[in-house]
Amino acid sequence: MSSPVAHEHSASRIRYGAAALLALVEAFGINSMYGQIWRSGFAQTAWNWLNDPDARLPGSSRPAIRQYFGIPVIDDSLVLANFCFINTIDGSRPEMSLYGLQFGGQLVPVVAVLMIEGLRAGNRNRMLRWSLFWCHLMQVVGYAIVMPLYGCLHLLTSATAAGSSDANRLRRRAPLALQVLIPSFAIGYVIPTILFVYPFSSNFLRQWFCTAWQLYPHILYACQHVLASKSPQHEDQRPDQKHEDQDLKILSKAYDVAFKFAATIQIFVYTILITVWLMPSLFPDHIAQALTFEQVFKPGSFYSYGPPGSVPDEMHRWFHYDQYVGSAAILVWALALYLSRPTCGKHTWKGYARLGGKICTWAIIGGPAGAAAKILQLRDEQIHRMPKSQKQKRSV
Repeated sequence: MSSPVAHEHSASRIRYGAAALLALVEAFGINSMYGQIWRSGFAQTAWNWLNDPDARLPGSSRPAIRQYFGIPVIDDSLVLANFCFINTIDGSRPEMSLYGLQFGGQLVPVVAVLMIEGLRAGNRNRMLRWSLFWCHLMQVVGYAIVMPLYGCLHLLTSATAAGSSDANRLRRRAPLALQVLIPSFAIGYVIPTILFVYPFSSNFLRQWFCTAWQLYPHILYACQHVLASKSPQHEDQRPDQKHEDQDLKILSKAYDVAFKFAATIQIFVYTILITVWLMPSLFPDHIAQALTFEQVFKPGSFYSYGPPGSVPDEMHRWFHYDQYVGSAAILVWALALYLSRPTCGKHTWKGYARLGGKICTWAIIGGPAGAAAKILQLRDEQIHRMPKSQKQKRSV
């Protein structure tokens, strides 16, 4: 068994190596999303549409609502959000709608993981505490841009990355926030999403609920704050085994809920694709042709020049790289945290193979973000099972 000093050197190499890899992932994300729309001219197309006072929603004759809150910067952002998202829900592109459903399911474990990290004692005085900020930033600039940055910052600066038991424990009121996770997600995410996708005949309602969905992180966190404030107060005292056990149960439940939600959506999407593949005659021709694995999940080029495609095509490609790059980042980050945990002994090929098998299984069932949540859940459980003497040596 390796000495604590040797293990710490090995863990540091893993974290620094993962941070370097995340920097490369970040660069690829910027290129595949923002670089590509600039090269293709789609950024100019979006800019021209935004500045057209008579702009119509892509693929329709419905006029775009130009004013929401009366603040130009916010209004322009929400108008642009309608430009980007409206074809996901208007039924014109079934493949884009199904992909949007799957991507939406992945956001739940992503937000849950960021929320949990923000509630840890080791992130109390760091930017990582403000999970609402990171979720909002993700909604504005993209999962593929924020997740590599967040992971890199966490690995290099957070006390929780080193696996200290004290740093990874929940802050005093954190258990309350996680205990109300299910109703918070139901009210703050599921309901706005249902209103977002509901086919309202009113152009006004459809666009307003599309813009309201962009604010779901704020709705979710507001619900969590209100519900937690109505719950019994969590006692503020030094962590003992009883409270650590309770906190672990709360953490495990939060991870499980996030994974199960993502898995439910993931399996539903598989069911739709398999049904269309096996029984295409049950569906209209345009549905059967659109709902194939290739049409739904195969991304377009991440580096090309030339005239831009249609708005739905360009946005579908954008969302592809947004999820795929962000998913790579969250898996690299979660795996680096797991492999550098204090309880990790000598790495063996058999151990790597078993871990790889688990991750593949989790990713197939719950998607890559769901797999990341399970990796972090496993890490928390193993840190919790550290011998008491080892916890004391590593306390902060």
